Amino acid sequence: MSLPNVWVRIIVGMTLVPVILLLAWAGGLYLLLFVDLVIILGLREFYRIALTKEIEPNQVLGMLGGIGISLAAWGQQDQFIPGIIAVVLIVTASVEIFRKNIGSTFLNTSVTVFGMLYVGWLITHLILLRQLPARYGDLTELDGVGAMLIALLIPWVCDTAAYFSGRAFGKHKLIPRVSAGKTVEGAFGGLICTPLVLLALRTTLFPFLSVTDCVCLGLFGAILSQTGDLVESLIKRDAGVKDASQIIPGHGGVLDRFDSVLFSAPFAYYYLILVVL
Repeated sequence: MSLPNVWVRIIVGMTLVPVILLLAWAGGLYLLLFVDLVIILGLREFYRIALTKEIEPNQVLGMLGGIGISLAAWGQQDQFIPGIIAVVLIVTASVEIFRKNIGSTFLNTSVTVFGMLYVGWLITHLILLRQLPARYGDLTELDGVGAMLIALLIPWVCDTAAYFSGRAFGKHKLIPRVSAGKTVEGAFGGLICTPLVLLALRTTLFPFLSVTDCVCLGLFGAILSQTGDLVESLIKRDAGVKDASQIIPGHGGVLDRFDSVLFSAPFAYYYLILVVL
């Protein structure tokens, strides 16, 4: 007898949480390898979705570009990131000259670069968050762990609260043409619970945040987290696919699991360096 999907999601999620926590604690090379794994698998799924639309992105070049961005960030050589993006754009466009079918040149080039930025650049902000103590002397190593956990905690709490709020109170569809299952009540549940959880954990994990910071990060982070989820849903709906893949039981693909993190991580990073620090 198979378990209901919700229990599969919970069991797999509870298994992944300690792994992510260990990676956040360890940082360094371990975190880089994890981020690169997400980039490779996430781009593989993204480019496969593009293939269903008869678009032929340069998958290898996009993955290499994404890994290059993560390596530059990990080595604190951020000045090379624009150059990596430029190289991928130029080479991808140049390769199109030699394709026999020139009907999709614009889409092939655009999707290759967009995928690299959407998955590779956005998820790399987890590395930037973890490295904040090395970049800003006022923070401790423990603060770096906390900074990275903010980007992960926001979508986890928001998604969980939205799911159970929607199940309990959901009556009004949020944006049914994009995602049939999401409700207005669930969205508000995520918006309310996320800042409350950040406030509850502030003393333990986020001592560098004020009460106002927790509220702002939780509220706007929840909005962006749900937006990231809806964006990926829109991409899949446009391509006519339900899940990016089935690599994670109960969760679908890597993109299905990290779509919210792709939006919450950059927001957390820029909020911290522009407002808190």
